[in-house]
Amino acid sequence: MNNPTIRIALSSVLVFLSFKKLYDLLTTFLIWVSVELRIENKLILISINIVLGLLSVWFLIMLSRKILTMEKIENRKIYLLIGLTVFLTVCLGVLNKFYGEYLANTDFGNFKMTYLIQYGWTKTLDMIFPILGLIYFMWKMKKNTMANRIDGSAVK
Repeated sequence: MNNPTIRIALSSVLVFLSFKKLYDLLTTFLIWVSVELRIENKLILISINIVLGLLSVWFLIMLSRKILTMEKIENRKIYLLIGLTVFLTVCLGVLNKFYGEYLANTDFGNFKMTYLIQYGWTKTLDMIFPILGLIYFMWKMKKNTMANRIDGSAVK
């Protein structure tokens, strides 16, 4: 793979997928913990969810700065990103399997409505944080494009 444009595109997609998988993993674990501990305070759960989302966006920014600002993206970095994405996907699959089994054997009692509200908030925020990640990527692309137009140099 000698085309730098393909390397940047592939790396960008893998960085974003890693971010998304990490956020999904953290929020699934959070919902599981909220069911186990019977956390009923919506404000606490939403706050923790926002913190996890911001942590995931921070991970996205750090990973993209580490990988996408390189002069030439090496194959080794691309394979590392593929491995990270696969690892996070497998972890999410295993977590979902055990979480599903846990839910099947759990008596919700009066907690059922609280759980549904918490799940709904989690899925709502699940739409917001990827949009923040995409806005970050678009901002970085615009910034790099403007820098290239001004000085005619390659993306740094």
